Amino acid sequence: MKVLVTGANGFIGSYLVERHLKRGDDVIALVREGSELSNLRNCAVGLAKGDIRDKKSLLSVVQGVDFIYHAAALKFALDAEDYYRINQVGTRNLLEAVTDANRALRGFVYISSLAAAGPSAEGRPVTEEDECRPITHYGRSKLKGEKEVLHFQDRIPAVIVRPAAVYGPRDRDIYHYFKWAKKGISARPGVTSQLSLCYVLDLIEGILLAGEKGKKGQIYFIADEHVYSWDEVDDIVSSILGKKLLRLKIPHSLIGPLGLVFDTWGKVTNRPALLNSEKLKEISQPSWVCDVSKAKEELGFTAAHSLARGIDETIRWYENEHWL
Repeated sequence: MKVLVTGANGFIGSYLVERHLKRGDDVIALVREGSELSNLRNCAVGLAKGDIRDKKSLLSVVQGVDFIYHAAALKFALDAEDYYRINQVGTRNLLEAVTDANRALRGFVYISSLAAAGPSAEGRPVTEEDECRPITHYGRSKLKGEKEVLHFQDRIPAVIVRPAAVYGPRDRDIYHYFKWAKKGISARPGVTSQLSLCYVLDLIEGILLAGEKGKKGQIYFIADEHVYSWDEVDDIVSSILGKKLLRLKIPHSLIGPLGLVFDTWGKVTNRPALLNSEKLKEISQPSWVCDVSKAKEELGFTAAHSLARGIDETIRWYENEHWL
């Protein structure tokens, strides 16, 4: 089988590449000119240069492939419109390229996000049937990307996967939590948070199952079926590191001013901050929990990694790579 992975040099995309190579598939990695490729350094993968913002650059790339995983996305931006240019319009460009150049495509998986659905009400996990209420430009742009996919469902056999918060080796987002934990500090907004989590290798299996068994036009949440609190995460990390954590809770009244500071710093440096007003708005919500029963029943998905095992493997990788 010939597989195309967009965003193949990223966190999730690189694991998809590796998984298909292990299965003996022919894998093409779509990357932009000048992209950082360290995540693919040990992969015998074919590189295709292209940009989802440019439909013409995609036409030859999608020809002849059997399956596409669309993992390319923008998570941090200085200009809100950039989220939509990449996550919505870029997705439309890819879909249009497929309809123009590859009508024989066997499957398409769009990797969305729990952010597209929005936070859950405390005590009630969000389901695929619930009305979506994203609270950030990232979440809204991913939801618009989903709608682009569904618009093409009569021409392209596509399914949508919504991962919960993903962690694991190579991740550079939640990594900063581990970086500060190594210094003995856990800082977060002062709310009692509940959240769904997903170890990256479990997510990859969920994505593959969605591509193989998912029903056309359907959406699936992928996560560990347990609900966690940040206190539980702190306890596990503290135990693995052998270090007591100073747990600093940021007052809600400071969230807005902090976001403004980080946004301003991003504009001064011309680099979007990893902790900006959008991200602070997300992590200050009391509940990000999704119901994974649909994936369990229709795909046969069950997370294989406990939180303790996943965190242990993540920390060991960070240490071996001298990130911690």
